[in-house]
Amino acid sequence: MQELGKGGNTAIGAERITAELHCAGDPVDLSALLVAADGSVRSDDDMVFYNQPSAESGAVRHLAADAGGPERIEVTPGALPADVDRVVLIGSCDPDDAARTFRTVRDVRVRATQEGADPVEFLLPPLTDGERAVLLLEIYRRGPGWKLRAIGQGYADGLAGLATDFGVQVTEPEPSAAVAAAPAEPPHVTPPQPAPAPAPAPAPAPAPTKPSMIKPPLGAISLDKGGQASISLNKQDRELVVTAALEWDGGSAQRRKRGADLDLYALFVPASRALRGVTQPGTLVKSRHVPQGAPVTSGDDSGEDTGVVYYKQLGSLTERPFIRLDGDAREPGCETLRIVRPRSRGTSCSARTPR
Repeated sequence: MQELGKGGNTAIGAERITAELHCAGDPVDLSALLVAADGSVRSDDDMVFYNQPSAESGAVRHLAADAGGPERIEVTPGALPADVDRVVLIGSCDPDDAARTFRTVRDVRVRATQEGADPVEFLLPPLTDGERAVLLLEIYRRGPGWKLRAIGQGYADGLAGLATDFGVQVTEPEPSAAVAAAPAEPPHVTPPQPAPAPAPAPAPAPAPTKPSMIKPPLGAISLDKGGQASISLNKQDRELVVTAALEWDGGSAQRRKRGADLDLYALFVPASRALRGVTQPGTLVKSRHVPQGAPVTSGDDSGEDTGVVYYKQLGSLTERPFIRLDGDAREPGCETLRIVRPRSRGTSCSARTPR
């Protein structure tokens, strides 16, 4: 095994390389940035982490800790487009806990493995100055080939400060409206002269807020591990296309050997038959649940019924149901659904285990 010191580098191949994060103490999140030659990310698609686990059709992937190993990033250098100059690996503390720093993390090391080559390991020097994020490694172009370098540079401002260095626009969220103080009592004035209207006391200054990551052109990237993302659609746009992609790695080697498969389904219903119920979309209901509520929209669907698009019924984008699955990936990979005319129907996408 080859051990790299801070600033050390070594040549690697163009095949897939897996970087595993190991540490003791408080947990550390692993993420990656795809960086262009100018030192900046190209868009929010260039950030790969727990809420956005893939970029460039799987050339860079984030894998959560599981039975197969710790949290890790997989990079296939040869599959990266020419405008990606390097991939930077980042370790960061919980973004929701500003008090968390690397002082409470020990033995941080990254182990990079590539088939046919000796493993490479970088043991991060202790970070004791309040750092909340750190550049771990970078995989970068060198002539026609690729190299791996150990960095070990910490950032006290956490992921937001690190992202700024890579050209990510970081803005502060709008503070909640401050409540103005009640006006003082008017002074006593002898009639008949009326008392002058008192000026309200100035509102207290808002408390400082933590920066949030805003990355053009798509807006905010959520670092909340337990949250949900919503998409606002302009349904008046007749040319709008909604794309849903399912990517998976097949799990453990044993599961892949058994023929692991995961299928993407789209269940749809005409908009005029969809009801605006009392529960939130996505709420689980019992098998005997009777839908109630007013229709989402009115209109004649000419007898169109509910249905499903899946591996045996791929659908169509030029005729009903205006939903199309690109095919059935029987090996670990990607399946993609495209939906046009979202105004005319309600659609739910789901994934199912092997049939």
